[in-house]
Amino acid sequence: MDMIEAFQPDMYQSLCDGDTNPTSSKKRVQKSINRSIAFLEKCLERHEKSEVLKESAILGAVEGGYSIEGREDSAKYLANSSVFGYVIDGLHSNGPDVEQLTIEDVKPVLEASLKHLPNDKFRVLQGCWNPETVLSMVELGMDAFDSSYVYTVTERGGALIFQNSIKNLDIPSTATDVSYGAEPKDGSNLKPDTSIYAQSSYEIPEKKKRITDDKQVTSVVEEDKSVESETQGPIVESPEDTKSQTTSLNRKYEISLADKKYAEDFTPLSRSCSCLTCKKHTRAYIHHLLQTRELLGPVLLTM
Repeated sequence: MDMIEAFQPDMYQSLCDGDTNPTSSKKRVQKSINRSIAFLEKCLERHEKSEVLKESAILGAVEGGYSIEGREDSAKYLANSSVFGYVIDGLHSNGPDVEQLTIEDVKPVLEASLKHLPNDKFRVLQGCWNPETVLSMVELGMDAFDSSYVYTVTERGGALIFQNSIKNLDIPSTATDVSYGAEPKDGSNLKPDTSIYAQSSYEIPEKKKRITDDKQVTSVVEEDKSVESETQGPIVESPEDTKSQTTSLNRKYEISLADKKYAEDFTPLSRSCSCLTCKKHTRAYIHHLLQTRELLGPVLLTM
């Protein structure tokens, strides 16, 4: 708490004991709940007395491992506390293995935690969950996640180029007008290749197609085909590929720029993306940076 007062963050998580996972014993789970409650009470006491933390928000950690009863006990206690929001903790021991957990693995304990918490308070979940699982967790009621998945993918030389396969989008007319030619009030002009349609398999409405530049639409379609063939096509690995990091790659969401096949690929990572990496650099260049172990490689991939 001395450190928190020195940093004066906008938001911070109370000290807790969340080092539990699916294999944790009932005794270990109960200890994590008791410790976390004790830590929270001390942190809250200091927080409420502090003059410099009046504008800072404190988050309490919901513990309980994979025990439904433990989750409910922890959530009920926190629901009656004065915290700004909640961190659903204790589902894993951190690290890249979190990526392999599915929504089926955690759904029962998430539901047990969330049903006792106020809907109007902030809910955070930490860990490098894969994109599909994140979407499912949002549907369950989670509000925010950390960015460790990006770090995990970058560490293995991967680039995220997955399609967003959202169907039947109910987008307000103002949003589609901005995306397809109407000048918004703030003066910005979103091009089709930066709209949600460019990142999805959602079909552009016929009326919007007519007022959209043909070349821009063509580039979006070509990008979608390129992404689909790279992420969903048949995979044939050579011995060299197997020795590289491709075996740990989640091919559903990413490509591995450590692979030799990108050595002479002078296309962007994603034509639909407007970030610095995709606009200014090619797959071949980042492949070169990874092979020579230049720090710029991971920096560009993180972007």
